Amino acid sequence: MAKCTYCKCSLPDRTLFEVCDSCGIKVWGPKMFRAIKGNYEEAEVRGDLDQGGNGR
Repeated sequence: MAKCTYCKCSLPDRTLFEVCDSCGIKVWGPKMFRAIKGNYEEAEVRGDLDQGGNGR
């Protein structure tokens, strides 16, 4: 199970990055954190987060 980089709380197994919502908002602010999460989600849909794959 993943843990938050800042507070070490448990995160869901399928989390895109290892920062909880509470810490993410404290570090980047609500608007920027939403933008960061949105960018990660879009990259996952495109397959840009797959590392170590065979490529295309």
